[in-house]
Amino acid sequence: MASIRVCLILPWWAFLLLAPIFYSLMAYYLPDQNFSIGVFERLVTAIEPYAKDTALVMLALAVFELIIYLFRGRTSPIKVRVKGKDIRKISWREFELLVAEAYRRKGYRAQVTEGSADDGIDVVLKKGAQITLVQCKHWKNSKVGVKPVRELLGVITAKRAHKGIFVTSGTYTRPAIEFAQANDLTLLDGEGLQSLLAKVS
Repeated sequence: MASIRVCLILPWWAFLLLAPIFYSLMAYYLPDQNFSIGVFERLVTAIEPYAKDTALVMLALAVFELIIYLFRGRTSPIKVRVKGKDIRKISWREFELLVAEAYRRKGYRAQVTEGSADDGIDVVLKKGAQITLVQCKHWKNSKVGVKPVRELLGVITAKRAHKGIFVTSGTYTRPAIEFAQANDLTLLDGEGLQSLLAKVS
């Protein structure tokens, strides 16, 4: 399994290009060369009989990865989870990935944070020199109050980011909305997220 994971680091088109190049080198070009290093000559002689099989494996990997690529494109989380009820059913991690993908399609470079040492920041967005910090709350029933929004502002100030976005699958309290407006923070509730997903799908 480990070797398969290493192989699949390359994209499908890379295998498609490498297969004929590898086969041509091993089957036709290298065997006709006169090598002064005996070890290299023996290596080419040993690999030559397997050139065709190796090239076929590369082509098979290319087809396999292409199928996965096309399948993922058809089952993008943005395309299948536009309705609010679906957004509320997904896990908190899927919610973060969904938000990141939505902004990625808006032209941002989006990175989902890992671990607990992220100061509450779930997604980091970059566009040019501008850095935007995003906090996600996948709360199904509770409204987001002013406290987490205030904490987001503190992290933005500490990290010297340019902007901040708070995203929830639910709604916000009035104090949270007023605080965000006074401090130039963007709040995105469940309906706002649905609208964003519809635009970038």
